[in-house]
Amino acid sequence: MKQTELLLNREGVDAASQEMAAWLAELGVPRRDAIRIRLTMEELLLRICEHYDEKIDVTLRMGSYFGVSFISFRYSGEAFDPIHEQSDEMSGWTEQILANMGLSPAWSFRFGRNQLIQTINAPKKISQAMLPIAFILAVLLGLVGTALPEPARDAVSQFVLTPISEVFTRLLNTFVGPMVFLSIVTGICGIGTAAEFGRIGKQMLTRYLGFSFLGSAVAVMTLPLFSLSGTANSGAAQSGGILELLLNILPSNPIQPFSDGNTLQIIFLAVFLGVILLGMGERSTRIKTFFQDFHGLVMQAVRAVCKLLPLFIFSSFTLQIWSSGMDTITSLWKPIVISVALCTIFLLVKLVYVCTRLKARAPVLLRKIFPGMLVGFTTASGSTAYSLCAEINEKQLGIAPHLTRIGYPIGSQMYNVCLSTLFVLTAYTAAEAFGVGGGADWIVMIWIVSTIVSFAVPPDAGGSLACIGVLLSQLGIPGQALGIAGALGLILDFVVTGFGLGMRHMELVLQAENLGMLNRDVLRRQ
Repeated sequence: MKQTELLLNREGVDAASQEMAAWLAELGVPRRDAIRIRLTMEELLLRICEHYDEKIDVTLRMGSYFGVSFISFRYSGEAFDPIHEQSDEMSGWTEQILANMGLSPAWSFRFGRNQLIQTINAPKKISQAMLPIAFILAVLLGLVGTALPEPARDAVSQFVLTPISEVFTRLLNTFVGPMVFLSIVTGICGIGTAAEFGRIGKQMLTRYLGFSFLGSAVAVMTLPLFSLSGTANSGAAQSGGILELLLNILPSNPIQPFSDGNTLQIIFLAVFLGVILLGMGERSTRIKTFFQDFHGLVMQAVRAVCKLLPLFIFSSFTLQIWSSGMDTITSLWKPIVISVALCTIFLLVKLVYVCTRLKARAPVLLRKIFPGMLVGFTTASGSTAYSLCAEINEKQLGIAPHLTRIGYPIGSQMYNVCLSTLFVLTAYTAAEAFGVGGGADWIVMIWIVSTIVSFAVPPDAGGSLACIGVLLSQLGIPGQALGIAGALGLILDFVVTGFGLGMRHMELVLQAENLGMLNRDVLRRQ
């Protein structure tokens, strides 16, 4: 932990900038991201400096807390938020989303002190590499384990692998319900802000939400490719029909949905509360701020739990192979092929439509957006690709910077065509493997839940697994299915992140054209 006391005049801002640059270099933060962070913090420090007339001492702290690197500035005095001093109506929501992604600073005032903090997305090559390594080791141990004496295999399973899986699952279940609830509440509050902003916000949200539900509906229609029993063995999926399904959405008390893990009831409570907060207007400002801060805390907790993901993949998939043999691996080819096919079709349809409408060349556009997609394919993290994708939008596609600053963070949360497809196919695969699932009410449930929980996924590698467990529980699929579902989600997470970034580029091009915020010459330039 590094700590420095500074007098915040212009010389102090320069000194702080040099210290930040050196520390970011030590962390190995990519140059583009390091420059963005340093310039952003410099601008905010200058605002603080001007507000207090250059008569303020600040404490610069740089370090890590529970594995999360950060830069923070603390200063005494009256409450002053430099982030929202110059803002538009949507900046609060978009900056909150970016802050949860570790891409934007956050301000708070506690006990008479202001704090400006920026979390750092330091390179995660080791942790990202651990996911496929864990998968490969699970396959190897799964194959070797079949040759072990049964007592030895049972001992390893009972005292090592099963406890690891149970610990991870219980920790994840502790936070994932509140995460979904808070994501929806804060999202609805942001939708209200966007509606106030006018035609940009309304068009953006309508298209993002509409296409996300449409994409999952297309994925749901692949049901004939899977062999489901037409029944469910537990949970809310036992409803007797669509009408009873709708009635079961209403909880008997506000605590029960979280204790039972009933996602539909959690979603209902979140929507209900979010709408009430919207209706209260400015009177609910403090409550909204509380929910935003709490949401950030829960997201951070989920990220901490997901650091155990390689261990979970290793243990759970090994157990799955020991119980089902190589059928566990061979059964994954179908959802992978279907997912790649659907995502490719989604992107090509969007690309062809853009090129036809704007008279651009498809190979040229595909070449421009591919670098951003490649980051998604290799890291499974939308936040890692943020700086590059923003640069592509503005310099390669001709999208106005203002629309990128608004559209990218909101799109990362609300435009999840490919991600909702992943959830549908993962649920189908798990249901087929365990002989459950099917029926009209079950299909409606998978469509609704797959789409809505996609809005709550943490934007990091392996983040989708945080919601897959929720989806399986809601659909009445046994908990043992989380092993195969987690392995499939791990593989497809890389696929859907890459394609999703390409889809987001094309959608922002269309929105920019509709809003008069597109430079066609830049878009068509080769």
